[in-house]
Amino acid sequence: GLVPIVRGAQPWDQAAALGHVTTLRNNGSGIVALFPAGTGSGETRALPAIWERPADFAAKAKTLEDAAGRLVQLAQANDEAGFKAAFPAVGAACGGCHETYQKPQ
Repeated sequence: GLVPIVRGAQPWDQAAALGHVTTLRNNGSGIVALFPAGTGSGETRALPAIWERPADFAAKAKTLEDAAGRLVQLAQANDEAGFKAAFPAVGAACGGCHETYQKPQ
């Protein structure tokens, strides 16, 4: 995972970091499509706000995509220090969306 690399519990691994953040960036770009209008019924941890405020939900997904995209650039450049410094923006993007649009477990 990324967290042990970012915290220094595991050594910097450019290929692993790049793989993880590429997946995050790609997930960010596709997350809105997972929640099309009319799909809020049934068992889901998604809150109705996803369908009530689609523009804000899309903006939050774009924030994740952009933050992860920045990490992709830093990993490609093998910039360990820059990567670690920029990593909290991804966590903030994830948390910002989950707090607004996901039911607690």
